[in-house]
Amino acid sequence: MLAVALGLGGYWLYGKVFPSDEKIIRTTFEKVAAAASIKPGDGTFARMSAVNDLLSYFAPDVSIALEGVPNEAREIEGIGPLRELALAARANLRAADVSFTDISVEVDSGAETATARMIGRAQLSGTDSPWYQELKVTLRKVDGKWKIARVGSVKGLSM
Repeated sequence: MLAVALGLGGYWLYGKVFPSDEKIIRTTFEKVAAAASIKPGDGTFARMSAVNDLLSYFAPDVSIALEGVPNEAREIEGIGPLRELALAARANLRAADVSFTDISVEVDSGAETATARMIGRAQLSGTDSPWYQELKVTLRKVDGKWKIARVGSVKGLSM
């Protein structure tokens, strides 16, 4: 019994100390959602810090192409335009609640790139209903860390 308990404890501890790439990627999206969300009482320093935190999850050459996005943020190429968009959002929005659900992750055999599919949800201040978008996200390892390299809308079937 003791050997089984020690074995299970060791397995659990190993999983905590050395999480799988899939678990790291899922946690990354939780952190991205938290950094992208805006709390109504955030001050200037908190808002700037959140932008820097958010950008840390993206590759320098990130490419974002979304359909049906509120306002003008449809296509972004590079970290600079993403920074400008994030700063503008924090300056113009009183609050935003961002989340990702139904996340599925596939890591390539070399563990250098991965693809994630999910539902993105954003409730922005001044809007009556949340915005939903099915997303396909490509990640790659940059300096040993998973970074978001490409974000795109998943197009539904047209009839």
